[in-house]
Amino acid sequence: MELGDIEKEYFRLRPDLYRFLLSKTRSHEWAEDILQDTIMEIIEIYQKSDSIFGATFKSFLYKVAYNKFIDDTRKSYKKLEVSTEALENDWEQGKIDQTDYSELIFKTVNNILTREDVDLRVREVLKLRLIDRWKIEDISNFLSLTRQTIHSDYRKGMELLRFDFEELNLKPEDLF
Repeated sequence: MELGDIEKEYFRLRPDLYRFLLSKTRSHEWAEDILQDTIMEIIEIYQKSDSIFGATFKSFLYKVAYNKFIDDTRKSYKKLEVSTEALENDWEQGKIDQTDYSELIFKTVNNILTREDVDLRVREVLKLRLIDRWKIEDISNFLSLTRQTIHSDYRKGMELLRFDFEELNLKPEDLF
């Protein structure tokens, strides 16, 4: 397959690939970014090896695009940083009640979301459920996993949180 053929085939398949990525990302800009990254990677692969791997160009194109989507999703979780500077200032100024455990809860949840020993998928599910307040069904659709898998990962994450809360001597009534 020549470079011109790759370009023609890409533009022929682009609308379908865009719809596929839009269903995954739910963002026009993000889907467009992945499309651009995909064609750049395919051109780089072609220039290095002079051939496209896989059964068909279409399957290869979708595979590269999906892998780009997964990479971008993982990068966004690695960049997750939340500033607690304002909370510390409020605490020092006495604006927060001393029995308010929200900062401690926040740090505990953030700790779980950044721990390397916790499975990435469990962290993703916890972030989407607890921070972004997504429904289980929406998370299932977004990650292309079954509801049972999402529920299982959520339960694992909540068990880790419960264990951490017990270590801090927090009771359920302290959490509300």
